[in-house]
Amino acid sequence: MTRDDSRLDAILAVLISYARQDFSTRVAVSERRDEIDAIATGINILAEELDGEVASRRELESAYARLQTTQAQLLVAEKFAAVGQLANGVAHELNNPATWVLLGITTARRRVANACNLTGEALAHELAAAEQVLSDVHAGMERIRTVIGDLRALSRVDAATPVELDLEDVIRSACQLARPAYLSVARLVLDLGGVPSIRGDRGRLGQLVTNLIVNAAYAVAEEAAQHEIVISTRVDGEHVLLAVEDSGPGIPDELFERVFEPYFTTKPSEVGTGLGLALVRKIAERHGGTARATRGTRRGARIEVRLPRAGPRTCSAVEPCPVSTTPVSGTATRRARVLLIDDEPMLLGALVDSIGGDHDLVTALGGEAAREVLARDRAFDLVLCDLQMPNVDGVAIHDALAKDVPELLSRLIMMTGGAVTPRAAQFLEKVQPRIVGKPVDIDGLLALVRDAAARRP
Repeated sequence: MTRDDSRLDAILAVLISYARQDFSTRVAVSERRDEIDAIATGINILAEELDGEVASRRELESAYARLQTTQAQLLVAEKFAAVGQLANGVAHELNNPATWVLLGITTARRRVANACNLTGEALAHELAAAEQVLSDVHAGMERIRTVIGDLRALSRVDAATPVELDLEDVIRSACQLARPAYLSVARLVLDLGGVPSIRGDRGRLGQLVTNLIVNAAYAVAEEAAQHEIVISTRVDGEHVLLAVEDSGPGIPDELFERVFEPYFTTKPSEVGTGLGLALVRKIAERHGGTARATRGTRRGARIEVRLPRAGPRTCSAVEPCPVSTTPVSGTATRRARVLLIDDEPMLLGALVDSIGGDHDLVTALGGEAAREVLARDRAFDLVLCDLQMPNVDGVAIHDALAKDVPELLSRLIMMTGGAVTPRAAQFLEKVQPRIVGKPVDIDGLLALVRDAAARRP
């Protein structure tokens, strides 16, 4: 092999390493300055350029990965910021009815105490007044339960199994939560067209609607005039159209598409992050839909979201299904035998007071006590069990029944105020038991108990 052959082999080896994306080696250049040296010099210059380009590309890829991570974190931050902005309003919505509940209970106790010293017409009058006060207390608690339910739905923003749902029900809940944002700056108008159900994640869609309302409220907040925010729904072919329109200054035509870009905002930095509408589009696209901005009929902005229609509505086993509160014919006086399991003694006592007069109840204070009861007594028409309890929770009770008393599984109903642990959430997702939400709707619960009694042979 000649010296030139060796030099050419060295050049070939370097080129092979370059083909493998390794630009660290260089071709040796001799003092002869011949044609082979000229080729080697050119290869070395090319390697320097390629090495720099590869380093730049890697740096860009790293920067892009960091940008994606930051954007994801900011989207999460925007979600929590929106909830934070609504926190004071939610507290207001809870504190108002809580105040009249507490005052009402105090008043009712006073009237009942007074009634103990009365007779005849005066007694009847005092008891009627106490009954009216307690009716107001009940209305206050129903309002509190509604607010809690709305907030719970909004907080369900994890990747959840899509369910068929009523978009207009989601809209009403979002309006309640976003009320503090628009109350002092605009009149909210609902123009709902009775659209078909859609399929999706209620929590994410609640966030979508809430962001649209808050965005519209910001758009009109700086103007002195009283404005309107109009939320409308319509059927649009195979889609459901949701539109939120305000009477504010509007969006310039050239910015219609940019408003959905992450970080783009026309609001001051202390007011918005520029991710609210970006999150709206992201949620819409995850549901197979679209989001676009246009000019509204009230000179302001109009944001339109199109979502695919669902098929016939079905009831998810994880969501509380509506039950009839009408007694089954011939079973109104039939008594059911019910096992109540909860670690909260006051709740157990309240349930006994509410349904114990018409049915036979056995109570267990916590999961351990429930195990002891079930070890000696299994003759129950219904087992009503709290999902989250210390030590032995509702999941453990379910598993114990599945192993030892499988015939009771179909009679098991879980009570829950929300799955706050991964274990509970996984159980609800996998098993999909029948559930009763807290605060408990007594009429609905009584209907379930009556139904259990009617099914007994």
